Amino acid sequence: MPGPSSRRFCNSTTMARLGAFGAPPWCVLASIDLGPNTGRSILHSGTVCAALTAASLGISGLAVSIDATEPQHLHTAAGVAAKATEWLPAARKRTVVNINVPDLPAEELGGIRHARLAAFGRARRDWNAGDATVNVEPTELPLDPDTDEGLLDAGFATVTPITDVQAVADDSAAAATASTSLRA
Repeated sequence: MPGPSSRRFCNSTTMARLGAFGAPPWCVLASIDLGPNTGRSILHSGTVCAALTAASLGISGLAVSIDATEPQHLHTAAGVAAKATEWLPAARKRTVVNINVPDLPAEELGGIRHARLAAFGRARRDWNAGDATVNVEPTELPLDPDTDEGLLDAGFATVTPITDVQAVADDSAAAATASTSLRA
């Protein structure tokens, strides 16, 4: 579940779009987050939340992360983010892109590659309801080389277009629910 910082990112995005900080932005560049946002774990990221919130408000968003908690080469991530903002104006409105950059000097970067989301993120979370704890441990599962996790691990910056949250035009759940009596 998103924590307080996630809500702040998303609320700030909404406020910016409404003009609270001046002219509304044409896009949101969400952070250069410390640590990767890969795989399906992106659903728990405040950085990705801000980019998705931008799309829900009709503008594009970039979520950018560097694969380090104490980065030595933040300029590499900033350079990749700058390149992305060069092509973003030509993309369709509401484009959302999740970018992950290894903590390497720019000249050692393997390149910039499109990547699918991995089936899992960098760590595995185990919930123990008995004592209300969450354990986060690195996963030892093999990495799929064409995913954001696999490519990032191989030294590539990854670019993963994602979609904003939308309702699905399918009324079968409502119809099934409506046909069920709530009376005992």
